Amino acid sequence: DHHYTGVMESLAEIQHSFRNEINTSMHIHMTDKYCMEIVVVNGDIAEIRDLTERIIRNSRMMLIPGV
Repeated sequence: DHHYTGVMESLAEIQHSFRNEINTSMHIHMTDKYCMEIVVVNGDIAEIRDLTERIIRNSRMMLIPGV
């Protein structure tokens, strides 16, 4: 829910911390309340796990696992 204060800022901060692993990201407006952020990653698996854990720890975001 992007209406919660700091959600997008927190996600941007996390993404900037992992710019070597993130190839691209896309922000999609799904409804008036919800947006979807798609993040494409490549690189060291330990760094990607750290990135994933940091996103999961932000309790205001829902995680939809990819393949």
